[in-house]
Amino acid sequence: MRKFPGRVSAAHDGAHFLPALVVFRRYGVCSSVNLIIDTGSGTTIIGEGDLSRSGLTLDMLRRSRHPIAGWGGTTEAYEVPDVSIVLVDSDGKEGVFDAPGVLCGADPKKLRQKRGVRSGFRISIPSVVGRDFLREHSLVVHIDVAGEEAYLFTH
Repeated sequence: MRKFPGRVSAAHDGAHFLPALVVFRRYGVCSSVNLIIDTGSGTTIIGEGDLSRSGLTLDMLRRSRHPIAGWGGTTEAYEVPDVSIVLVDSDGKEGVFDAPGVLCGADPKKLRQKRGVRSGFRISIPSVVGRDFLREHSLVVHIDVAGEEAYLFTH
């Protein structure tokens, strides 16, 4: 059994982060990403900000027919082909996991108009490890909120 440690972040309302290296094999680039362990998400998602930090843009990806939906509503989704996620186990050894169904969530733009003046801001879509990835690789999630630890285990 292998144990891949994450961490619990009090700064982000107890979110469970998994430090990872995301490899975009088709484009020959990789990027360090803090993935949120989200058992409520059926799909693994790379946020637009994390995609941009790797040097890729939405224009390089094919738009998905289905948007990403969540608590805040929906946003456009883009298909991210040929992705691997590299995790480091508690012994310091890398585990490479293919993630064929990854989507990129476009950061929605919020525009407001007040007294004839338009202003706007962007909401950042986080990168998440969803149930599809956990199921595909038979990973088990263990979260100890009080101890501020999170782990993925292999069977």
